Amino acid sequence: MASCKKDNPQPQYSQPTQTGANKFFCLVNGERFEAKGGLFLPAVLNQYWENGGKTLAVTGRVTDGNHVQKSLNIWIDSVDAVGVYPIRYNAFVVSNIVECEQYVDSTTIGSVNITTYNYDKRIISGTFNLNCPSYTITNGWFDIQWF
Repeated sequence: MASCKKDNPQPQYSQPTQTGANKFFCLVNGERFEAKGGLFLPAVLNQYWENGGKTLAVTGRVTDGNHVQKSLNIWIDSVDAVGVYPIRYNAFVVSNIVECEQYVDSTTIGSVNITTYNYDKRIISGTFNLNCPSYTITNGWFDIQWF
């Protein structure tokens, strides 16, 4: 009897948006990471401020049913146009909210390609890939409307 079942199904990729939809997606070690929030926390947090330099901070967050929260934080400086920017700081954080345990894996190896920068509509979108000591993060993208 023949079967169409795949032994190793590939993760589905989420298509990037560029409309200020407040979405965040990447693959972490090949596994789908799509920000969904939970426990009174929004899925995507973002800040953009102009205190001497235009700094962008974006965080995507997922909380599962076992009170484990995963978040990816990316900070880049001098964002004022479409283009490639080095990551100043990033951290992939895994926290057990109930047991107050936290694991942080951070590095500055990687870059963000800003694909949409609309100051008037307050929209920034971009793609990213980066390597942490314990995690490889690929096919990443975000689409935010900052406040």
